[in-house]
Amino acid sequence: MTRFANTLKQSVELFSEHPKFIIPKLIIALLYSLLILDVAGALESALLLGSDATPSAIEGLFMLFFFTLALNILDILTSAMYPYLVKQLKSGSHEIHLLEAAGDVWKRAFSIVLPLMIVEIGFVMVVMLVFVPVVLSLVIGLFPPILLVPLFAILAFAVVFLFYPLYPVLVYEKYPVFDSLKRSVNISLAKKSEVGKATLISSVLSLLSFAIAFSIQLFPQSDGTPLFWLAFIIIRFLTAYVYSYLYVLNPVFYLEHVGAK
Repeated sequence: MTRFANTLKQSVELFSEHPKFIIPKLIIALLYSLLILDVAGALESALLLGSDATPSAIEGLFMLFFFTLALNILDILTSAMYPYLVKQLKSGSHEIHLLEAAGDVWKRAFSIVLPLMIVEIGFVMVVMLVFVPVVLSLVIGLFPPILLVPLFAILAFAVVFLFYPLYPVLVYEKYPVFDSLKRSVNISLAKKSEVGKATLISSVLSLLSFAIAFSIQLFPQSDGTPLFWLAFIIIRFLTAYVYSYLYVLNPVFYLEHVGAK
């Protein structure tokens, strides 16, 4: 068995043996669900009211922005729990302690959130810089619209690849903000084959998660029907399940291929 295959085996075993791994991401998935339903309701009301809904729609957009930002930060902090949880098991614990991990993350919340927000903002800026000329070219007919799909995929894969080790680097190595970003890039470039495989698996599972999330469209769209709610709950659970495994694989990969300092 190759070292990478052994990493996958270990991550699957840890994840399957400790069902509590899903709890943090399940909570986040439920919060996102409330946000999604609230946005859907607001859009429906705005469409019914037409032009009279403009002031309330603008207010709703601002509220949506702040709630989304807060939820994104909470998602980052929740994701940062997983390196601590995996380290607990690697250190000999027979079970994971969610509150202990949450406390550890909270103590270093700023130093964890800031680098990841920098990466997210940087990615958005790069996308805008690349996409604006591309979209203009599409408008005047220089390129077919289908080119946007592989372009976005390449950009997203590159960002995930370069910063794949960032969470465990932030948790285990505790470098300053920009040193953590640099360290993550250096690890990815030094171990490009292994990180590339992990990035590919993460990308495939993320696409699977998106496919699961969008499968809600296959069910009756009246959100008052029992079938809709059953499907909604199952789909959000499956989405959380997939993402939970991704965040278990990440620190397991780091500990096996890099090692905590």
